[in-house]
Amino acid sequence: MSIKTIDRDIQSGQEGVKKKINKGAEKLVFDILQASQYSQPIPSTVRELTTNACDSQREKEMAIEILRGTKKAEDYYIQREGEAYTDSNFDLSYYNLSHLNTGSKTVHLKYKENEGTGFCDKFSVTDFGVGIGDRRLEGVLELGYSTKRNTSENFGAFGLGAKVALSTGVDFYTIETAHNGKRFKCNCYNYKTDFIIPKFNLTTGKENPFVTFSDGTKVYYEPTNGANFTTVSFGVKRHNRSRFRDAVEEQLLYIDNVVFEVEDEAGDIENVEFHANVLHNSKNLIVSDSYVFSRPHIMIVKDENASTGINYGHINFRELEMEGLYGAVAFKCPMRQVMRDPDTGEEIVLQEGVDVTPSREKVIWNESTKDYVQNLIKQAAFEATELVQDKLDESDFVKWIYKCKNVMHHSKFDTDDTKDLVLSKMANIIDKDMLSPYFPGNKDIKFGTLQKVFGKKTNIKKITIERDWNTKKETVKRQDLESWEQFGYDSNKIYIKGLETQFHWHNDSYVLKQLQIGDAMYVVTETDGTDTERIAAIGNIADDNERARQMKFYQKDKKHVQDAMAELRNSEAISYYEDIEVDEEWLAEYKKTAKQREEVAAMSYMSPEERRKIQERMVAYTLRECIKYKNSSTASPTGYIWDKVEPRTSDLMNTETVTYYGTKEDEDALILAANILKRQNPTHNEVWPNRRNQYDEQNDRPVYFWEYPPTRSYSGDEPQEGYLDKPNLEWDRPQLIRVNSKVAKHMATNPNCRHIDEFFYTATDTNHFSVNLAIVRWYTGYSMRLENDKFMGNMKAINKEMYENYEEIQEYISSTTGFYSIENYLEKPQMKMFKKMIEFNAFLDSLNQDDPNAVKTKARELFVFTDVTCNNVVDKDVIIAFEDLLLYLEPIALFLNSIEDIQNKIEDNDTGNEYSKQLNEYLKFKQRLGWKPPINLLTLNKNN
Repeated sequence: MSIKTIDRDIQSGQEGVKKKINKGAEKLVFDILQASQYSQPIPSTVRELTTNACDSQREKEMAIEILRGTKKAEDYYIQREGEAYTDSNFDLSYYNLSHLNTGSKTVHLKYKENEGTGFCDKFSVTDFGVGIGDRRLEGVLELGYSTKRNTSENFGAFGLGAKVALSTGVDFYTIETAHNGKRFKCNCYNYKTDFIIPKFNLTTGKENPFVTFSDGTKVYYEPTNGANFTTVSFGVKRHNRSRFRDAVEEQLLYIDNVVFEVEDEAGDIENVEFHANVLHNSKNLIVSDSYVFSRPHIMIVKDENASTGINYGHINFRELEMEGLYGAVAFKCPMRQVMRDPDTGEEIVLQEGVDVTPSREKVIWNESTKDYVQNLIKQAAFEATELVQDKLDESDFVKWIYKCKNVMHHSKFDTDDTKDLVLSKMANIIDKDMLSPYFPGNKDIKFGTLQKVFGKKTNIKKITIERDWNTKKETVKRQDLESWEQFGYDSNKIYIKGLETQFHWHNDSYVLKQLQIGDAMYVVTETDGTDTERIAAIGNIADDNERARQMKFYQKDKKHVQDAMAELRNSEAISYYEDIEVDEEWLAEYKKTAKQREEVAAMSYMSPEERRKIQERMVAYTLRECIKYKNSSTASPTGYIWDKVEPRTSDLMNTETVTYYGTKEDEDALILAANILKRQNPTHNEVWPNRRNQYDEQNDRPVYFWEYPPTRSYSGDEPQEGYLDKPNLEWDRPQLIRVNSKVAKHMATNPNCRHIDEFFYTATDTNHFSVNLAIVRWYTGYSMRLENDKFMGNMKAINKEMYENYEEIQEYISSTTGFYSIENYLEKPQMKMFKKMIEFNAFLDSLNQDDPNAVKTKARELFVFTDVTCNNVVDKDVIIAFEDLLLYLEPIALFLNSIEDIQNKIEDNDTGNEYSKQLNEYLKFKQRLGWKPPINLLTLNKNN
């Protein structure tokens, strides 16, 4: 509000009768201006007192420069006369260099927590600026007094902010200040001020010196040799502790010379870090990694060159009649600065900006504010475009292409890199049509369409492997790359191939098999940019001038292609197709597999007996879940169907996959194991065609589009084709197979083939009992339940890490047990030992201290033996995360489930900022803000 016109009277041509404040209403006016004008007292108090302290610090810096002769007063101040501006003119006599603290630039905010009730806590703001003395000591107690109206270096101007503490409901606030060797202290009430330095010094007994106000009042002070400072402090009710912290963290995140500490009742001090991590700071905008303000917001600054300011919340794009923008970007907005011509009375705009309310709580969305913000957004878009070009400074051509592609198409960036973080956020507000980045190594190369960079005939192939899930046949597919949208991520392989070199499926398959699932390889065929067809077409142009013009364009395009190819060859990401060396063992295995597929196709016309004889296969059976309706006459009573399988005898006897076998007598145990493994079976990664509203006659039921092919309990050593999202993962699922008694005797010789009883428990010679890990997962999923979690997705908006754990837990349940009861399964005789292990583990967890005798007694009771040990019956990491989630949700679950779409409410342009504040206040009150899980399951699963 600096250099702002305070008197806004508009003359109508007649002098009229001047307005006055009725003497009987003076207290009412005092109340309105000091307290009632603030709709948000606590944020306003923090903001006003802090900016006043910052203004004092800045005034000190300017005064030092002027006193030392490095600057002149007119460099910072204008001279204006009139009652509203006289006190704001620069007064050299107010400053004494020997009393100015030339070292400290920091404003100290402190919240002191105390025992008691009422206004027992204390909030204080301290600056080591110019101090309050002389005429200011009297003026600062007056409403409307200000020394800041003739400079653009300060935030204040209305002369109301210093009294803002009274809006919090406190009876008074205290000012302690030192100015040029004089220390004053006073308590400021609504209608009076008490100076509390006594007439006589309590130590010496001598009379203290004093100054005299204009009305004759004597104000005593104590002499001091210390530097100038000012501290404003006042009482706070303890239930407002979190609201003061919020006010600091939300408004002052861009003021770097402010520190905030909280002292608790025990005297321990916490230095609160609330500043945004600024990634980029420029004339029009600031880019940060702020999470609270993740959408464009207004930062009120003293002038357009300022690097610090007050956060005023999200931009109201609806008021601006603009489409909403996204990204943690702060737009710098100075307050509008004007003055009136003393002769004509016309308003002279000294600095464009935004208007705010006198309480400085909100931006006034009038026409001048709208015009300024709209223009600022446009200017910021220009700046962002230049910044993006600057951030695309990459010497490697391929890396430059990836970055350009990401910017132009809003792809993901490597968020560990600060440069890429800025790019990611700036890409949301730039005008893509304005952006034409050039390659720093050769400015003649500009990013555009694929054809613009590599010529109309790009000669780039995208190579992938296609698999026919029915015939199991794999085919190398090569297609022309036509646009950047088809260009993958930087994990792909890029090769250059000579013009005469032929593609070979050995090379392509070998490279693609080394990549992650879904990745592709790209092969660029060497070219010098020559296009004979285009040259011929140009030669047929009759008009000489047009032919010359087209040839000039052709030569220019040819040079672009030549330059691009030259830079491509220099890239570290480039390999040469001719240099691919196919591993001989891999090739032999690949050919063997291909031959096996051919054999399968050839034998499809043979009888089952002929196929088994040729392949030396045996007949066995495995379980497949029956998907018919339970009320169907053909539904299986067990829920499973015995499918015939024909494994190779040698493969089964030498398998490295854990396979549990049984005979006809073990069918119940195999079915129970199949039920436990049902949810843990891998899922098919190829969605069936949409068959909504169709009917499956064979299985006597309708077919739904979301269903996947059922998985059998045995599929051999290799994963069944299509049944893993990532086929290169280890196939570690236990398999189930039913064989005849003769085969069962031979299978026992393979340690990887185990009788089905060993699935349910095994015991070593040292009495260590264990069960298959699949049972542990199954029981862990059963042990976790979240009741009434219909809208638990709301947690994503308030605590990302806890929401990730919630999602991982839900996924764990659905992929191990499912959302149904397993009590009946626990009663099966095969689970008898597992139930004992559950009880034994629960007993061990209940012990407060190591008690070997108690353990031995419990072991004897359950297992007969006293030296028993057993593995965990639950996945401890998952259970710890689950119990922590329950603890976190206990006081707020009802709230989460009662409100829909918290994320959308936060993102709403009109109410998002206020909604976020209220939400944070609620979470802090419930002591759930900033809650960190002891284990991040998402990270844990990735690492495993």
